[in-house]
Amino acid sequence: MQDQEVGDGTTSVCVFASELLREAEKLVSQKVHPQTIIEGYRIASATALKALEESALNFKDDPALFKKELLSIAKTTLSSKVVSQNKDHFANLCVEAILRLKGNPNLDHIQLIKKPGGQLDQSYLDDGTYEWRTFSLLFFFTKRNCA
Repeated sequence: MQDQEVGDGTTSVCVFASELLREAEKLVSQKVHPQTIIEGYRIASATALKALEESALNFKDDPALFKKELLSIAKTTLSSKVVSQNKDHFANLCVEAILRLKGNPNLDHIQLIKKPGGQLDQSYLDDGTYEWRTFSLLFFFTKRNCA
């Protein structure tokens, strides 16, 4: 049930995808081959990716600002989830877990383990361990020195 605007882009993505399909349907009805439409979407995707890369920010010299931006992203993402009432708490835990990876993009180093019981706000990040409590309890483990 999504009865509030949270700004995570879910509705926008659905509307955008439906419009792409609507336009594709018009092109197919005009006898444009589907492979031509797909190629156009691929070109548009590459152009959009290039624009995103050009507008990306580099936080190499300002780790505090990087953490602040990650927290903002995490809070937005958690706004529409079951944990939304504890989004500040979970945003901090998630960002700390990610920062402990020290730039390693392999998220397999973060693991979830479910454990029954507890409350959401009892979740914690321990040295090498991240625990996330939902209806059952989930744990995240950050593997150390896994080069």
